Amino acid sequence: MSKHLLLKNRRLYFRRRIPTRLVTQLGRSDFVRALPPCNHHMAVQMARQLSSRLDLFFAEAMSDSTLDREKLNELARATFTEFLKEFDWLNRRAYSDEGAARNSRRVEGAREQLRMKWWQNAGPTADEVLAENAITAPFNSPEYREFCFKLLRAGAEASRISAARYDGDFTAVPADPLFLGCDIDPPAPTLSLEEAFKKYEKEKVKGGHWRADAQRENHNTFALLNEHFGEVPLASITRKQVAEFLDLVRRLPKKRGKSSALRRLTLPELVESVDAGDLEPLSSTTVAKHMKNVVALFHWAVRQGEIRENPAAGVHQSSKRTIGTNEERRSWSTEQIRMLFSAPIYRGCRGRQRRFSPGTEIIKDSWYWLPLFMAFHPLRPEEIAQLHLSDVSEVDGSTVIDINGGVTAEGAASTGKQLKNAASRRQVPVHSILSDLGFSAYVQKLQSAGQTRLFPDLSAQGKAGRYSQYICKRLNEKLPHLGIEGVSVYGLRHSAITALANACDNATMRKRLAGHTLTGEDGRYIKGFEISRLKEAIEGIQYPGINADFITGAQSFSSR
Repeated sequence: MSKHLLLKNRRLYFRRRIPTRLVTQLGRSDFVRALPPCNHHMAVQMARQLSSRLDLFFAEAMSDSTLDREKLNELARATFTEFLKEFDWLNRRAYSDEGAARNSRRVEGAREQLRMKWWQNAGPTADEVLAENAITAPFNSPEYREFCFKLLRAGAEASRISAARYDGDFTAVPADPLFLGCDIDPPAPTLSLEEAFKKYEKEKVKGGHWRADAQRENHNTFALLNEHFGEVPLASITRKQVAEFLDLVRRLPKKRGKSSALRRLTLPELVESVDAGDLEPLSSTTVAKHMKNVVALFHWAVRQGEIRENPAAGVHQSSKRTIGTNEERRSWSTEQIRMLFSAPIYRGCRGRQRRFSPGTEIIKDSWYWLPLFMAFHPLRPEEIAQLHLSDVSEVDGSTVIDINGGVTAEGAASTGKQLKNAASRRQVPVHSILSDLGFSAYVQKLQSAGQTRLFPDLSAQGKAGRYSQYICKRLNEKLPHLGIEGVSVYGLRHSAITALANACDNATMRKRLAGHTLTGEDGRYIKGFEISRLKEAIEGIQYPGINADFITGAQSFSSR
């Protein structure tokens, strides 16, 4: 029943085609009604009820099931119009040579059937049209044979006119007197690939569905599509062509976007270099991302009524997983965390430019605090790096940070903040280890200096405008110098969530603290937890032998 549902401007509509016999009587060809705001399941139920009522109405309106000459002509003319629309639509999806050859075969085939009077070939179409209009006519009856022959005439005329249009001649009109005066206006031109992407992008950005990085990734995918296909109608792209595009993407070099020399080469030149073994191809993960973006674009076009089916659906099959999702990014071992927090950054370094060289200075800025936040809180790097001082407050005796605190989801972008999803908005108590290391004093010092950000030494970097991009990149580069191999800074969040799971039995609370979406009825009814309980859960994130005394070490150095 979902075939009667239409999504337009983010609103669901019920749409049902009106039988041809009733079009003239009712003055329209379809019945459309906006549905009240509801989920898809409820919309399907309402569509089923509306369709059942219309079945009764149509049956009563067409209770006269006799088949006279006037009705035969009316049905044949309506079918001619449908044939013409169908042929025009097929021609929009064809290559020039392919379309010309297919039109020639179709026109000649239609003429041959008329010459040979093969009226039986129109039987399936006749049965469908008659059934749709609640008309019964015995096979081999004169009326049935006459109707089938009229349908052959409809097919021949529609084939001839559509073929002329394909060749650029829009002056062709029906020569068969039966179809004079029929609606033969050609359909409006379909969107080009570029026009479709612009509309798609505008809808995604306006609806808040794309963050900066998603917009950048989709732009990269479209650049490949545009370079490969050129300025073509979206509806002309076939499944075979998408498969050819996938084959090309799999053979593109891995570093194309990072090399100015490679960016100057054409796609065939790049493929040739990869095939020759001179360059490493894209990873299967990157290929999958590109194809996911392509599928989403065409799926949007289907919902908008621009195309009838998604030519990219099912073309790409992901490689079989050889590792579990929890193995994709390694968490840190306790020993690796000990090595990090005994580094010169925490025990004393030689200055801002030599943080990993032993010295006498402890510089408490983003380099100092961000790894601590990640190791002892289930927070994402960007959630920490983008914090404002106003996001830090005292609640029920605990220091708490608000992820996007004081900023609505709609207004987050104006402050440079980014939300991964709606569940990311949450309050997280600060671990006592950070309090013991002087986090409150650090905040007060910044407030006295008139700062607004928690880490004023960080700035938005890259096209995505991420405050965490530079520091995470540099920290990852420095980890091997500390003897820490096989992990990245991002893995600290995995370690924190693992430690939280070992200490807290409440799965819903863990999801809330980690900023994960609550599923089922929990997501609807659970509004939050008391800060005292959240604080207790955060304090459960512990690593054997690692506390504030371990991090500061036995020696005392100047701190600034």
